[in-house]
Amino acid sequence: MGCTQSAVPRRQALQARRSEVPTDELAQLVHFGAWMLEEGARKDLVFVLLLIAGARSTISSALMTRFANAFRKARDDYVVNHTDQTPSGDGEAADQQRFAALQQVAKLQLKRHWKRYRKVGEEKSFRKLRVELPKSKPSRDFKIMQKMKSSASVVEGILGRDGRTMSDLEDITLECESIVCCFGEAASPAERVVTSLPMIIQAVHHVEEALAPLLSAVEDVFGSEPFLGPGEVERCSYEIPAGGCAFCTESPGDVCLPFQAFGVSLLHGMCQGRAGVTPDVLLEELGDPAQPIRILSTNSKSGEMFFISQSGKFIIKSISDAEGKGLEAILPSYVSHLAGEEGSILGLYVGLYRIDMGSGLGQRYFTIMRSVFDSPVQMSRMYDLKGSTHNRRVKDDSEKVRKDEDWISDACRLAVSPEDAASLEKMHGRDTAFLSEFSIIDFSVLIGIAEIQESDEIPPHAWQSVDKSQCYFIGIVDVLIEYGLRKRLEHLLHTVKGVGQTASVTDPNSYAKRQRRFFREHVLPVCDEVVIDRSEQVQRYEREVASPPRSSVTAPALEKVEETATDQGRRMSTVGF
Repeated sequence: MGCTQSAVPRRQALQARRSEVPTDELAQLVHFGAWMLEEGARKDLVFVLLLIAGARSTISSALMTRFANAFRKARDDYVVNHTDQTPSGDGEAADQQRFAALQQVAKLQLKRHWKRYRKVGEEKSFRKLRVELPKSKPSRDFKIMQKMKSSASVVEGILGRDGRTMSDLEDITLECESIVCCFGEAASPAERVVTSLPMIIQAVHHVEEALAPLLSAVEDVFGSEPFLGPGEVERCSYEIPAGGCAFCTESPGDVCLPFQAFGVSLLHGMCQGRAGVTPDVLLEELGDPAQPIRILSTNSKSGEMFFISQSGKFIIKSISDAEGKGLEAILPSYVSHLAGEEGSILGLYVGLYRIDMGSGLGQRYFTIMRSVFDSPVQMSRMYDLKGSTHNRRVKDDSEKVRKDEDWISDACRLAVSPEDAASLEKMHGRDTAFLSEFSIIDFSVLIGIAEIQESDEIPPHAWQSVDKSQCYFIGIVDVLIEYGLRKRLEHLLHTVKGVGQTASVTDPNSYAKRQRRFFREHVLPVCDEVVIDRSEQVQRYEREVASPPRSSVTAPALEKVEETATDQGRRMSTVGF
């Protein structure tokens, strides 16, 4: 039988779409560019790179000016009026119009290349799976399982910000069998994350690898400056087609896998040369379908999910839209801060992605963070310290991660050298000043203490005691909580009740100052002989912190505030405040 009348237009529309160069499929554009480079069409690569810039959402006016100049250099027959007649004004709308004009030029210039790309079968080649050597089988080494169990405490520390414990989540299962279904068959949001992550990591890694020679090939007309300007973050749109593509060894099944990757260049640049988190390590740890991440805990009501890599090196966590956009906004400053010569103990974010959860659940952000407790030695004690002494004690010994009041009652101190103590205080002061600058509160200093033997392997990021009997793993985690309306109301309630200075929630400057004081007075060793260099940035923030005024709120007004806070909490719980 022939096609129905409605099917004919759909088929024609699909054929017409395939006959044009795609503008929003980053992976295929890079594959197309790599083919053009092999075919000797280097002169026209700059037009492909313009479309790639659009798929990466890097279309600033400065970059569009560079592309316009490169177009002129690349093609003598380029019509100058295409870019000279640019819209007036500044801002995102004007940038979009400039990009749209250049995009039309690029598509026209690439039309004949795209026709040949399809004719010789390269489009079909893009849809074939990448072939690599078989990966190793999942490791069951005892030390790796201990690392995974230690990393579970990071989750407990994160949950502690809301006064929750692991009992609020489903049981942790580290020994469960790996999920064997493909992405298209995944029945739950957690399964979609587990099955999609290896393909996401592979696609991003191999696309970045393939993009590098394209950029090098056009340096004579485009220059060697990066695509990104100061303060810019890419929002890369990918789509792994049904059946897979040349950048992945696995297929998503009979459905495509669309996703977004944020700040890829920034994070890859930060990880290059950083032991244990290089892009190659990420690919090995998270991009191997034979060693999928494991579900650490989930909460079916809130949608909160935690995962851990097979070796325990990385923790993957779902975050709210507000937290995802917040991390995206501070990413350039965060990467610049970590690159400072003074050092940092901030938790290391190495990935920010967004994928569709399916079943009408919408899209969710996910972060990948190096575990603070990434170590071959087992932790004997773990603490989550906020610098607060109000309700900061574990309920019983079943809670593995102890808190501020427990730290004091356990008479703990870091038995490091005076030089290491000075370095730690300076790093902590610099980090908390940075977080305060972005109105971030409720972060914790996570400390793991391990008893070590002479034969134990000590990771380079660990701090060792003077007598060599202990090593310490220290990191500031949970750095995505902004001082929004809900937290302001909570702080007001604590102030009225007379615990504003000791409660966990307070304004950003006071929170940072209080944690610095706690870290100096209770965590670091007493080093009278060492004058610790406190950075100018920290001192400036401490001068800006004024004592909070006494509240004049009456008891009836307090009840009203509590009611408002509860209502705001219900309405804002979906956006991560």
